[in-house]
Amino acid sequence: MKRDHVLKRLREMHLDVDIPPQATFYVWLNLEKLPSPINNGLTFFEELLKEKTIVIPGIFFDINPAHRRNLFNSPCHHFVRLSFGPPLEELDRGLDAIEKVVKTARKEGTRAFGHSYKKSLDSTSDHHI
Repeated sequence: MKRDHVLKRLREMHLDVDIPPQATFYVWLNLEKLPSPINNGLTFFEELLKEKTIVIPGIFFDINPAHRRNLFNSPCHHFVRLSFGPPLEELDRGLDAIEKVVKTARKEGTRAFGHSYKKSLDSTSDHHI
């Protein structure tokens, strides 16, 4: 029931879950279609922390032996992992926070989140995470 509730709320926000979970209580949310800067897991995570909501950036799950590639090039970079394990009222508070951040980004873009993100995203080739 909670899984279906979370997926329905995410669909209503026009957020993509490429593969709905079948045997876990985690959702992998695809952020690629969101406006910059919240279209990557790290920035999305940071903005949701401001709303007292935690998601896990996808790159935290990237297996990158010997650091062969920059994590900004990770196939997990545009994802976050959500859990629908908490009680429904907590899930709704978190989903409300996600909705607030997404609406702000869609309405105001980069300027809603400060200038420091743009600089760090523009120079990703210089970062070695």
